[in-house]
Amino acid sequence: MTFAQFEVSINAYVLDGANNKPIEFVNVGFASKGIGTVSNAKGNFELNFDEEEVGLQAALQFSTLGYQTKTLTVAELYKLLESNNIIYLNPIVYDLDEVVLTNEARKSMILGNEQTNPKLMGYWKDRKGLGGEIATRIRVSRENTRLDELSFRIVENESDSIKIRVNIYDYKKRYPGKNLLTQNIFQTIKSKDGLATISLKPYSIYVNNDVVISIELVEVYGSAIGFAIASSADRGIAYTRSISQDSWIRFPSVGMGFSVKATVPAKSSQKEVKRFNPERVTLYWDSSYPMSDRNYQEEFTLLENYFKKLGSVALEVIKFSAGWERRKTFECDKGDCGELFEYLKQTNYLGGADYSEILNENTFEAQTVLLFSNGSSVLSSPKTSLNLPIFSVNSLSDANHIGLQDLSLFADGHYIDLSRIEIADALNLMLNEVEDDMVYSIQTGTMSKIYGQVISDSGPIQGATIKVKGTFKEVSTNQEGDYSISAQMDDVFEVSALGMLDKAVLVTEDKKLDIVLAPDGQLLDEVLVEAQKEEEMVKTAYGKRSRRSLGVAIDFILAEDIPVYYTSLAQLLAGRAGIQVLGFGPDAQFVFSRSIGSSINNSILPVIVVDGILYQQDQRPFIDIQNIDNVAILKGVAATNRYGSLAAFGAIVIETKTFA
Repeated sequence: MTFAQFEVSINAYVLDGANNKPIEFVNVGFASKGIGTVSNAKGNFELNFDEEEVGLQAALQFSTLGYQTKTLTVAELYKLLESNNIIYLNPIVYDLDEVVLTNEARKSMILGNEQTNPKLMGYWKDRKGLGGEIATRIRVSRENTRLDELSFRIVENESDSIKIRVNIYDYKKRYPGKNLLTQNIFQTIKSKDGLATISLKPYSIYVNNDVVISIELVEVYGSAIGFAIASSADRGIAYTRSISQDSWIRFPSVGMGFSVKATVPAKSSQKEVKRFNPERVTLYWDSSYPMSDRNYQEEFTLLENYFKKLGSVALEVIKFSAGWERRKTFECDKGDCGELFEYLKQTNYLGGADYSEILNENTFEAQTVLLFSNGSSVLSSPKTSLNLPIFSVNSLSDANHIGLQDLSLFADGHYIDLSRIEIADALNLMLNEVEDDMVYSIQTGTMSKIYGQVISDSGPIQGATIKVKGTFKEVSTNQEGDYSISAQMDDVFEVSALGMLDKAVLVTEDKKLDIVLAPDGQLLDEVLVEAQKEEEMVKTAYGKRSRRSLGVAIDFILAEDIPVYYTSLAQLLAGRAGIQVLGFGPDAQFVFSRSIGSSINNSILPVIVVDGILYQQDQRPFIDIQNIDNVAILKGVAATNRYGSLAAFGAIVIETKTFA
């Protein structure tokens, strides 16, 4: 041990307590404190920490497969290291499950995510991050599933090579649980890009329920570390932990691009897995005027049967419509909810729905959310920032089916469409872990909700008019450019907005229809100078500019373009043209189009400019996304002209409401 005031540096070895041999790649760290490492092939590790920060009673944990986990307080560690620098771990003997060899036929299947999105990546780029993991949930729907091969796509690898460890955890309460493996699975990766495959067959891994599969960084060969893998192109759940023994961070909006070749018994069928039964439930009851025609009988029958299955339930009811909500609590005992049903029957239905103020907080500490709504609104679309299952329930045939389905699948729930399915099927979706195979599309002659956004080169267009040609149906976009309107395939939308060229758009089978309008150049030429005072002026990296006069070289985001549930720059910038997001959450980093030579190396990341102060991305301050006034994305010459050579790889220019 060496000390420098409160800074402590430990250099020690982890050995097998039975044979005195070094134990390679042991996870060493302070649980949930972001301080950790991994022992090397000789059992040696180095760990630096601030004694004042962690405290003498902080728990330092040593863990690896095949050995009993050891936990020492800092004070105990100091005493142990007074005599030598060796930590002993005791081996454990696993009681293996009985294996019966049979000649039963098996069939192959692919689990996980085959399609990838290379613009959103999980990555490692810090040698201090040994023990860091990138993980994703893999759904397992059949008993006795054998995992044979793991595959993922490498987007970039700047190291000479790296060694990773594959971990397979059970999936408990929405997070990785116990490691199911009894021996380590290591793989050295030398490839710079392309598909990586790791054979799991020699380890005879059989699972019956959903698992979380991770890859863990345990060793880096060479001087550089820069390794990125692609996320899934489909929905999913991803997890990361930045360093050995750290806490897991869950990202419910994206999965990693892990796919698994597996085999199952040829005669097996999809099994029934029970969901967790909540004791506290929040019920959102849409009280907008279109919901006055709801099918009370179907909705109440579903609730009564659902609560019977749950037993005793504490219930928070939130009636909502545009601009108001009302809350009341109830107790339902084995489906006896007469007072609740009477309260719901007495609802006054007024105005339209607004989803922007709901599904954002959980003061009731509910374990499940029920949203009774048709999902239709010209003000906002159903979205959530909650980290708990949401079941959307609708009894009307004319509804925003895809929007409600997207919301529920995002939140590990299901969309319950009572206009199409029976009560028994609805209960199966709510009580069991089953796949939702319902696909919604627009068919000729069938009226359905079309929704999307009207935008221009300068951003969303508020107040644009969308009219169904040949009818009296007409709606206007909200401040985020969102709209929703009933139509059928082969209808024609007539779209108009002040200062924009009119546009006719054919409705196809796609449910979501975004519409791009072009500026009316002739109209702009005729505007008098005095009238420019009324034109919307916004702040940019170059000072105040008319929003419509912004050049296409600058991608611009205004405060009103930022949804209320966004909490990080990663959410705001993911999906913007030409931007790749490295990692997730507040620690994510950003690179521009690979045509300018970008990679996950810090030296070629665009800079972050906050209220005029320039930062490298790994040094940027905390940014409250809801306090952002505007963001400008500057690339190439636009960035260097403004900020010089430090912005040679671009700039993300942020001005906060505080500064504005």
